[in-house]
Amino acid sequence: MLERMYKDPTKFMNIKEGVLKGLTLTPPRKVDKPTYEIVGPIERYDMRDYMYSRIALKPGTPQYKDYYSRHPEKEAIDEEMRRRADKSGRERLDKDPVNEHIALSGFYGTMAVSPPKVVNSYKKMPLHAPGRPEVVKLDVDPDKMALKLKAFGLHLGAGKVGITKLSQDWVYTYTNTPYGDPVDLDYENIICMAFPMDPFMSAGQTGLGENFEIGWEYSYACFIYLNHHR
Repeated sequence: MLERMYKDPTKFMNIKEGVLKGLTLTPPRKVDKPTYEIVGPIERYDMRDYMYSRIALKPGTPQYKDYYSRHPEKEAIDEEMRRRADKSGRERLDKDPVNEHIALSGFYGTMAVSPPKVVNSYKKMPLHAPGRPEVVKLDVDPDKMALKLKAFGLHLGAGKVGITKLSQDWVYTYTNTPYGDPVDLDYENIICMAFPMDPFMSAGQTGLGENFEIGWEYSYACFIYLNHHR
């Protein structure tokens, strides 16, 4: 795989552009500048404001009381959305409980390896073979390292890999799980990857195919990112 740093003999990868060839769905296109226009001040987004985060809040819990004490205007609509989600979930569970559990199992990997505390704990773990020198930070050629990272990501299953500067404008302020933990990402650069999904599985309505495919790709992406994190 490392021989693909400059040329991919299989013709499946465009290493320089960080794109896997021959995909059914075209990866997001590369642009020199953002395709959106900023018309006012940017406020970092609180992950607890995300609709799915709000629906997951349970009445009577400290998290529920904290959130709606700060956002009382959202409580009524969220309660209605929570009622609809519960009704839909119960209908699917009553119709085919096995399929419903399988559908949700795709998300387990995300919960296991994606939280920042988990990622940072792996980063601090020593990882080197007995008898070999301890791994230390190295000075590397940025262009060559970028090619290696792109080749690594494509080899592991990403459809597109890019590297860019991290803008704090697009970093969450607080997490939803654990509730209210501040997000502090001090990385100078970040690796962005896009993962292809099975259109047959993901194009249907909410159920086994769509939920499992989304959950599995989330989990798989988290695993690949964790490997790059080291």
